[in-house]
Amino acid sequence: MKKNYFLLDFIRGIAALLVLLNHLRAIFFGEFISSETDIIGKIFFFLAGFGHEAVIIFFVLSGFFIVRSIDQSYIKGRWSFKTYLVSRLSRLWIVLIPAILLTLIIDWLGMKYHSNLIGYSTPIPNLPEVLPSTYGTVRNFIGSIFFLQDIIVETFGSNSPLWSLAYEFWYYIIFPFIYLSYKSKDFTKRILYLFIAIGLLFFVGKTISLHFIIWLFGGAVYFIDQYVNGQKIFKQKALAYIVTFLTLIVLGGIRVKIYPVFFNNYTLGILSAILTISFCYQEFKFQWLNSFSFFISKISYTLYLIHMPIALFVISFIRPSLAKYSLNNLMILIFLFFSIIGFSYVFWWLFERNTNKVRDKINLYLK
Repeated sequence: MKKNYFLLDFIRGIAALLVLLNHLRAIFFGEFISSETDIIGKIFFFLAGFGHEAVIIFFVLSGFFIVRSIDQSYIKGRWSFKTYLVSRLSRLWIVLIPAILLTLIIDWLGMKYHSNLIGYSTPIPNLPEVLPSTYGTVRNFIGSIFFLQDIIVETFGSNSPLWSLAYEFWYYIIFPFIYLSYKSKDFTKRILYLFIAIGLLFFVGKTISLHFIIWLFGGAVYFIDQYVNGQKIFKQKALAYIVTFLTLIVLGGIRVKIYPVFFNNYTLGILSAILTISFCYQEFKFQWLNSFSFFISKISYTLYLIHMPIALFVISFIRPSLAKYSLNNLMILIFLFFSIIGFSYVFWWLFERNTNKVRDKINLYLK
């Protein structure tokens, strides 16, 4: 059965939407108060609490696709550090640099007109890292462009989701050295590559290095699939159903914080990795789901990088402090949800859609 990635696009898109929903909830409503919330609100708050878990799934998907890309390039004899770095940096910077500039402008406007409001003057509960007055420094601005957040600097201004981008970038850099330390036929190079990888792991620190294990789950399951190529294990619909069910159970367990020895980021990572490769062999029955998956996936990176400063600024216009839950307020939040998705599409059209053109021009210049 030929592999397709519409289901993976669907997962990536839903993960991006969950991150957006989680942050909108935190900025607009704050913390969940059961006694003030009806059944619709309880469902909303539960679903809006999966932001961190969505990022873990992002890591697994990223590990699968990046490891696959590196291995396929090496097998075909096309691998080079230069081409790889151009591809990765053009992909990241074409959105990151405009997104950080957008954050700078929006945070400046927010500090000018909303300086006494929560999120600008004082931290938001559960989002203490969203505080332009503290984190909107030149040091954090430059450090975030070069993926040094949570290593040397804090995330810039109100754009707290940038933390995971630094993790991703250093995984992109570290893994090729690990891969080449195994593949290289030159013993000296193998040792050198291994020491570089270890040195980089020490540089990024314990937290980023531990999350690297989760990223590697995605890569590991790609290699497992290559090893069992031609067999039916990952092609069975039953496996997809079972792993989907188990993944949802683990997500729920993490969400309600029970038995962390079983319900944690690592068990979620393992299941997400198996689900990733299994879903490569499955198909949607409805074309509109393919279209939806393609659309939301293609703007997911842009959406992830720009939603937080926009959400903080716009919500500050709507309410001076955290709002109490009501159906009317929930409708306002849903309107903001779709409005930010719409703006993200415009931002994607201006910048991210030109990634291939920019990459090709850089490669042509470097020849």
